[in-house]
Amino acid sequence: MAYNPEKVSKHFDFEVPLYDSLLKFFPGYNRTIKKLIDETPSGERLLDLGTGTGILAFGLSDRYKEITGVDISPKMIDKCNSLKKKKRIDNCLFDVAEILELKYPAESFDTIISGYVFHHLEDKEKNKLFSDMYNMLKKDGTVIFCDYMKKDLPKKLLDKTLYLANEFGRRVVLVFEGDILNDDESPIKIQDYMNILRDNRFRDIETIDFAYNTDAIIKAKK
Repeated sequence: MAYNPEKVSKHFDFEVPLYDSLLKFFPGYNRTIKKLIDETPSGERLLDLGTGTGILAFGLSDRYKEITGVDISPKMIDKCNSLKKKKRIDNCLFDVAEILELKYPAESFDTIISGYVFHHLEDKEKNKLFSDMYNMLKKDGTVIFCDYMKKDLPKKLLDKTLYLANEFGRRVVLVFEGDILNDDESPIKIQDYMNILRDNRFRDIETIDFAYNTDAIIKAKK
């Protein structure tokens, strides 16, 4: 089933109260998000695509002059603004937006970051988004993102155990999420992401981490 922005927006609105708790069932998530924050360079302006409850934005707020977080869910953005007030963080701005329809001027951001968003998009939509990201980045700017990737079942026992544990956690989350993301998920392999990045003129493409044999971080420069 194709990506349906309205359907996804309504679903994540519903999920807000339990969102952060659900992610505890996803063993690779916390490790990968922490690594993503560690690997993100400092700068002036950062864009966080699919900000959710603002985990990445808040985690990087001391390394940027201004951070903009966008999400398709109005209630997620309400949650971000509530947390922003509670944490007394002034340099994070949060907006409701559909990531395939962003209107930021060219060369607006030093860094564009995203966590677990791209698997919701079809390949042609991934390609469009990376093209838009390239245009929004300043010269020598960085795109860095994490997601879970398609991968064959590992052969080593330990790797296989970690893979299955992470997949079990992800399935627990998907059961709660119902048909929204089960139908709309379109994960691809690391090499496929690298090809899309190259096709959109990115350079210095590298894989930073591969947690639990499912979750990867990819980083590239404009």
